[in-house]
Amino acid sequence: MNKNRKLITILSVLALIAVILTGCGKKDEPKSDANAGASQPAPAQQPTTSQPALSQSEMDQFRASLGLMSRSSYEDLEGVPLYVGSAEIDGSRSLTGSTLTASYSIIAKVDEFTTFYERELPNFGWSIVRKQVTDDSVRIEATKSGRLASIAASIVDGQIKEYKIITD
Repeated sequence: MNKNRKLITILSVLALIAVILTGCGKKDEPKSDANAGASQPAPAQQPTTSQPALSQSEMDQFRASLGLMSRSSYEDLEGVPLYVGSAEIDGSRSLTGSTLTASYSIIAKVDEFTTFYERELPNFGWSIVRKQVTDDSVRIEATKSGRLASIAASIVDGQIKEYKIITD
């Protein structure tokens, strides 16, 4: 008996949803009495194409400004975000005093790598104090609550294939 009651409840809810949805369709506009007898051609409909109002990077920046991308979307090392797709190199992690160092392998374009850190470090509460890009390396330094984090990457064949995070 209890199963029948659940089935009837589910069917009733589905029927109610169907009724509500059929009433949500586009309604024809009423014709005025002056045009009731005249036959007019239907207005030509323009094909519609929808373009997103924001690009993906603008959407990411918007989400980041709301705090929707920080900490929950990216892994981190002691509060420093890891570039998407990073794989920690086995045995690379070391702790000397209060300084933690870890190395990661990736394949990334230099501009995407630097843009990621310029966008995400502030989302994790870091202030970028130095950014240096040369033909063979990238170095970004940031501070947060008296701490210092350095991201150092090597550029090989125009790509970043390995980087290191050093934080205290």
